[in-house]
Amino acid sequence: MRAFPSVWHVQLRVSSAHEPQSNGRAEAAVKSAKRLLRNNTHPGGSLDSDAAARSLLLYLNTLLHDTDVSTAQLLMGCQQRDYVPAAKEHYMISSRWARMPRSREWAMAHTGDAEAMRFNQMAHNVAPLDPGQWVHLPNQEMG
Repeated sequence: MRAFPSVWHVQLRVSSAHEPQSNGRAEAAVKSAKRLLRNNTHPGGSLDSDAAARSLLLYLNTLLHDTDVSTAQLLMGCQQRDYVPAAKEHYMISSRWARMPRSREWAMAHTGDAEAMRFNQMAHNVAPLDPGQWVHLPNQEMG
């Protein structure tokens, strides 16, 4: 498992497990996956795998809100075939889409830098605690 990042050239970003806001992209992906599965489950609880596969293809082919490309185009370099008809040029591999993930990653990295700078400007040191002083701790349990 430890070799996975190096084999697949994945850059890890560490975030707090108790602060889901700090990992917004992953949280949004999990929410979308749960919604997709929930909407394609029969009343008895069994998954309609054909409907789930169609929904997943539609999701991957849906244009991202801040670009004119889809997740499938970013990952594969072209739109994936699904049951919605599309023009033939959408199925052709484009070098423009191959460059897009690098530019998006660069932009996201700089967005994080700007957010860290804003946070650091607002952060301040707190006074040391005295022995026996009452403090309030937030609940660290997830649930």
